[in-house]
Amino acid sequence: MKAILLAAMALAALALGGCQSLDSLNNNDNQCVAVPYWLTGPKTSPDKIKKGFDKDVKIGALRADVEKVLGRPTDFVYQADSTGKTPADSRAGWMLYKYDYPDTPVLLTVQLDQFGIVVDKHYDDKETVAKLAAQKAANEKAAEGYEGGPQKRFQELVKKHANTGD
Repeated sequence: MKAILLAAMALAALALGGCQSLDSLNNNDNQCVAVPYWLTGPKTSPDKIKKGFDKDVKIGALRADVEKVLGRPTDFVYQADSTGKTPADSRAGWMLYKYDYPDTPVLLTVQLDQFGIVVDKHYDDKETVAKLAAQKAANEKAAEGYEGGPQKRFQELVKKHANTGD
């Protein structure tokens, strides 16, 4: 009885896993192989999100095309004009997709122009944010100068006096 139950559970696990070609398993044969669902991973894993984002979301695509690939955004931030108001007919803004994975959180940002066309896109994960923060800190430290050196305000005063001839 236990053997039949175990065989049924194994068959159900293989059936739920779906069919994957051997080609994707680095073989040249195009036969279909059942793969257990716990080996395939979730459909929204960070790796699959990045591959789909890089492959399917292109500069110049329409908002509707992006929503077909990624679904509705988690948040949409409209671009305001100089008065701080959002123009009624404008579609300009940023589509934000937030994936709160415990180990690898991901933020996808897609910028749209006033016609709803993608003009910029960003994939930010923990590693990317850490690299950008380190680069920003290094740039700020380089701008400050060396330790014990003249402060930035003093250098500006020296330049001002040099230009005015005082």
